[in-house]
Amino acid sequence: MRRLRVLIVAALFAAGCSKGIDVPAGTTVRYENRAVSARVDVSEPLAGSIIAALNRHPDSADRHVRAGLDTLKYLHVAQRTLQVMPDSVILLDDRGVRTWRIPDIEIQLDALLPKRPNAPRIRTRDSEEDEWSLAQKEDDGKLMIIRFRSDTPTGVDTKRYPHLVAISWKYHPENEGGMPSSADNERMVLLEGLLEPLETNGRAYLTAVVTCNGVREWQWYTNDPGKMIDAFNAALAGRPPFPITLSQQADPGWSAYFGIRNAAQ
Repeated sequence: MRRLRVLIVAALFAAGCSKGIDVPAGTTVRYENRAVSARVDVSEPLAGSIIAALNRHPDSADRHVRAGLDTLKYLHVAQRTLQVMPDSVILLDDRGVRTWRIPDIEIQLDALLPKRPNAPRIRTRDSEEDEWSLAQKEDDGKLMIIRFRSDTPTGVDTKRYPHLVAISWKYHPENEGGMPSSADNERMVLLEGLLEPLETNGRAYLTAVVTCNGVREWQWYTNDPGKMIDAFNAALAGRPPFPITLSQQADPGWSAYFGIRNAAQ
């Protein structure tokens, strides 16, 4: 199993936390709403307004925040990924967390998305027991995005799920930042949505998703790898094959999950 590097997420906060991010005019601004599996390039004048906002000093900045709630709504700008809130955008990096206020930005961005009533959906995980967090850092100069459970699954005895199964998807990065293309990302979102029944049925639990430099990896814990694979195959039956590989190892203490979570908190 490919071992992830130790994730030191925002361990040291550099000076300049209160600065803008110097985005050149004309830079592509892309909006992604993972909850509805949709992505779109933001056109003028909204794109210019977003760039202008990011180039000014943030409305708030905190060097001591290492991770935050995952909204599943992202702005991709100049090799950076920001989270979208109703009236602001948030950047989490090695300088801490910076927030720029842009009134009604979420509504404006969602209005750009194509109408796709049959698109796969990812759970928003907005209940307390389903809360997830998002952190990002650089690894060898490439952006690393880590999405992880804020806590272990509610009501689940982790000792009963001692097997770690990793699903890896190798892709060709869209740009120097190492992130997947829109087409690849859409299929990745589809895959994650199709595997949701594994968790619903208590067969396995997804605990972390790591994306960096040509690889996205989903980390699951299961009580029975063989039965998980059977459920995995059933969930994907009739679908075109996905370019993924699976590996497993014993991890009764959930050390991989706690390593990611503790480094980000």
